[in-house]
Amino acid sequence: MNVTLNVYTRIFSSILQRHHRHQHGKSRSTPLLDQVLDTKRNKVASDLVMLKEKMEKLKENLCHLNDDREDIISKLNKLEVSVVFASKLKTHQKLTTCL
Repeated sequence: MNVTLNVYTRIFSSILQRHHRHQHGKSRSTPLLDQVLDTKRNKVASDLVMLKEKMEKLKENLCHLNDDREDIISKLNKLEVSVVFASKLKTHQKLTTCL
């Protein structure tokens, strides 16, 4: 999921940068946004900025969730070891009481 968000963020950034450079005469190539009607171009550009920001926020939230997930998995792994250890301890106690 994170990789997909990175790809879309880079695509949006590239489109916006080329549009910005073209507007300021720094690029002769025709940016993708020039294919949009003049009346809608600014709206599309602002929507791209908004989507890019949302994707970055989502990516940040996913990173936090992933950190939490790693922490939980680590705790579960420790718990599993503790349960196995407790089971062995009970078996050992049963054996010693039988002797």
